[in-house]
Amino acid sequence: MVLESEIKYKAPFKEIKKEKDVIKLLNDVGKDLHMVGLRASEASLKEFLRIIEKGKYEKSSEGIKQVVDLSDAKFLVNQYRRGSEGGCQSCKKYGHYMPFQDEHVFYCGLDENPEKVDFGKSQKIKKFYETGCEDKKPVFTKTIEEIISSE
Repeated sequence: MVLESEIKYKAPFKEIKKEKDVIKLLNDVGKDLHMVGLRASEASLKEFLRIIEKGKYEKSSEGIKQVVDLSDAKFLVNQYRRGSEGGCQSCKKYGHYMPFQDEHVFYCGLDENPEKVDFGKSQKIKKFYETGCEDKKPVFTKTIEEIISSE
């Protein structure tokens, strides 16, 4: 017989506002995973990130399986990646509004007038959505990997 215990990780904040928050999150997850048996050999910021991106941590010993649900941390990592590595959606000038309850308009605040965009994405957003344009001003300037390597 195997007993299973599921534990839900609660992040210390609702959103990442600064690049330093990434390190705080990784260290917090690491500290909590040590409580359920993460080995010292697995203790690095890169390893914590890898575990978070899986969305859960599993540890089994003596017929007891512990599962830590890391979906809160994974959401924050994904939110940071959208703000640092994405195309238009990672730009400070990416605009969105709802002229009607069931209608969304996405536009570039650098040089587009939102009232002149019909429904959906503007032409510039359609063109650069995945990669971003040369004038992109990212919400976060460093990727997670760059932050980790500078620690």
